Amino acid sequence: MLTLLRQISIPEYRKHLLRYSLTLLGIVLGVAIFAAVRSANSSLRLALRNTIDQIAGKAVLQVTAGQAGVPESALDEVRSVRGVRAAVPIIEAVVRTTEASQGNILILGVDLTGDRSMRDYTLEGDEEAVSDPLVFLAQPDSVIISREFAARNHLKEDDTLELIAAVGNKTFTVRGIMAPRGMAKAFGGNIGVMDIYSAQFVFGRGRSFDRIDVALEDGARIDDARPRIQARLGPGYRIEPPLRRGKQTESLMEAFSQGLFFSSVMALLVGLFIIFNAFSVSVTQRRVQIGILRALGVTRSQIRNLFLGESLLLGLAGSIAGIAGGIFLGRGMMLFMAKLVEETYGVRVAVESLHLDPFWSFFSFAMGLGASIIGAYLPARAAARVDPALALQKGKFQILFLGENRSRRWVGSLLLSICMALGYTRWSEILQVQLVLFGALFVSFTLLVPALSHFLAGLLRRPMRWAFGMEGRLAADSLLQAPRRTSATVAALMFSLSFVISVACLSASIKTSMMKWVESAINSDLFVSASESLTARTFQFPEEMGEALRKIPGVRQVDSVRILILDYKDAAPMLISIEMDQYLRRGKPLMEEGRVEDLLPGMLGRNGVLISNNFARLHHLGRGDRILLDTPTGRHEFQVVGVQVDYSSDGGSLVIDRQVYKRLWKDDRVDTFDITVETGYDPDAVKREIQRRFANQRNVFVLTNGDMRAEILRLTDQFMAMTYVQLLVAVLVAILGIVNSLTVSITERRREIGIVRALGG
Repeated sequence: MLTLLRQISIPEYRKHLLRYSLTLLGIVLGVAIFAAVRSANSSLRLALRNTIDQIAGKAVLQVTAGQAGVPESALDEVRSVRGVRAAVPIIEAVVRTTEASQGNILILGVDLTGDRSMRDYTLEGDEEAVSDPLVFLAQPDSVIISREFAARNHLKEDDTLELIAAVGNKTFTVRGIMAPRGMAKAFGGNIGVMDIYSAQFVFGRGRSFDRIDVALEDGARIDDARPRIQARLGPGYRIEPPLRRGKQTESLMEAFSQGLFFSSVMALLVGLFIIFNAFSVSVTQRRVQIGILRALGVTRSQIRNLFLGESLLLGLAGSIAGIAGGIFLGRGMMLFMAKLVEETYGVRVAVESLHLDPFWSFFSFAMGLGASIIGAYLPARAAARVDPALALQKGKFQILFLGENRSRRWVGSLLLSICMALGYTRWSEILQVQLVLFGALFVSFTLLVPALSHFLAGLLRRPMRWAFGMEGRLAADSLLQAPRRTSATVAALMFSLSFVISVACLSASIKTSMMKWVESAINSDLFVSASESLTARTFQFPEEMGEALRKIPGVRQVDSVRILILDYKDAAPMLISIEMDQYLRRGKPLMEEGRVEDLLPGMLGRNGVLISNNFARLHHLGRGDRILLDTPTGRHEFQVVGVQVDYSSDGGSLVIDRQVYKRLWKDDRVDTFDITVETGYDPDAVKREIQRRFANQRNVFVLTNGDMRAEILRLTDQFMAMTYVQLLVAVLVAILGIVNSLTVSITERRREIGIVRALGG
């Protein structure tokens, strides 16, 4: 076999270099995209888990109560649980420095008198972690930074560092520099430590902590300690291992990867048709060569294996090149996905290098190899069936296969009917069912394309002759004379274009729906936020600030909004608390179930909740259903009073009245003040007055209605960038399929072209 490959196949590659290069490119494209997606995903997951692990230190459990925070009183409760060796409070905030070149820094607020058993704060030169913790505590402007951050920004001990905090820009003094190991390596080295109670004030946490880190006594089991801590605190708290904290971020990365996974599969499927096309033509062109080999005693299985061996060589070369291309693409994709995570969740994932996962690299390699062999199998089988006597007779042409028969049409039609019927049921909303439907559609169209192509090519004969003369007639006849090449090209083009159209329609429908929702939901004139990002929400305002805003000339109405991410049945929906009477006074939500008139009686001061349409679908809920939510005051039942169209979160959203939120969550902080301006006042003028009034008091970001809408659409476009990549891939493989088909057609019809030219064409 190796002799046949060396003496016959290699010269064939050289003779038809362009055709095989285009075929190779189809394999490379599919493998490269798949390898890049998986490598980028693995790299981000690894970086996220490393950061969480480094920050957690020796903690084996973490106590949280959602974004409302853990009240100070819970700390003593946790410490009193049997088996707990240490329980230390933590405040964690990603903040910006006033110097743009310094970038963001993760500040941990810790109790230095008790936290040293949990984390390593060793300073440069192997000194004591903090030479005098009492001095550190007595100076609320104290901060310890990592060696990497200090070196990058030319900072040393006793230098000052200005940070943007909830109470405005604050200047801190560097009291120490951590050695580059353990926790100091988290967040890409952009990390600092300060006292827990100073952090409460600076970051506006009130009398709450972000979480409590727990270490257990020697011999104590996590499975025993968790229920004991849960029983002591009640149902409003979550007690989980540290790595569970990255679940929501990982789900976003997985959703992004799934979209590009479909692109890579589609590219490989189109590549499969290109391989099929190339080898079908090769078998036809080399029938004399096949006849000679058969006459010399080469068996049918050896002929089949010869062509499969050629496809194997192509698959090997394409897969290796695809893996190399995947490494190159993966770096850019990794940085893009890291930026997407930061924009969406306010979580910075510090990735230093691309992690090439051995399993997914092998899987990508196997996919390319498998597509190559599968695409070449039918042509190889046809080559083995060539009659040597007919092949060696001049002027004789053996029709090897036409590619369609009645049974295939029936099976294809049946599969298509089943797919169309299932597409209109609720089953089609399940991802696994969608994958099965996609596979079934692919098979059904593959079976139907030969018959459809032959039928349509016959219809085109007269129009082509009428429009282009004899050349048009010859073009139409060439499609009928090469049914396999025609059907393979049509199939490749069909799948590529259908993917382009479906992705484009999806993108356009999402943008249209988003615009309609923005018109309804974003109905205030101004939005005052303590955080620059709409997604991070690092800082909050005190409720009293609303009164100060109401006194500004031109302000007619001020609504207080608090937004949290909940834990609900392993999902992460958004909880929005708002003053419902004022909210409904200025606008009406887009309702899918229920009436706007029924919202206020069911929600004002009562445990009523307005849920989003995606949350309703995810959890199979509707108007009148009841749900249980964990709060710091225990587990409480809420009745669904309506379902609205809302795109605030991919995990869904729940809206409750602010008074109910304050009562159950024991939290009166505010993320955003929605302001309605008096008639006759310029919103931009009121915006400038708000900024001037609070310039020296706290950090304030004011967005106009237009600014807010533009920012939401910018975030949408950034998330939808995945679809643009998919469109690019689909267009590339469509072009590749057309170029490959035309190249094969020209190679096959040189004699015909020569005759036409000799006759004056």
